[in-house]
Amino acid sequence: MRVFPLLCLLFLSTFPAASHANNFGSGLRTNPSEAQYNCAAFGFEFVGNATLIDVGDWMFLNQTVFNSCAGNTDVVMFAVWKIASGQTVAVGTEGINLTAGETLDYYVPVFNISPGTYSVYLFGVAVPYNAPASFVQQVQITID
Repeated sequence: MRVFPLLCLLFLSTFPAASHANNFGSGLRTNPSEAQYNCAAFGFEFVGNATLIDVGDWMFLNQTVFNSCAGNTDVVMFAVWKIASGQTVAVGTEGINLTAGETLDYYVPVFNISPGTYSVYLFGVAVPYNAPASFVQQVQITID
């Protein structure tokens, strides 16, 4: 059975990325110090490393992002928690609005995650376009 072509067709019919990416902009950033340029599908960059912070009784995974696009957009940021075997144990989200050239922290709530070490995969999706807004960043997080 030829499953791979069927999966490709299913993926392309479900996620028509090319049409969404064209709405998002047309060009990658060429000068890292220049914030005003056209945006491509991957217009958000992670700054530094993700850290755990406590606010009262709550714990959050904090990550700083930079909007390298010339425009503003709403982004849903995801944190996918996996154990060593690769099994997903939690998915956290937070929505943020980034303006052009802005650097901003986002805080994904951490709850119902047992003590241990996890690989956490962070990425953003631009809400208006349902298109990727960042590459995936993997970090190791230990909860005591």
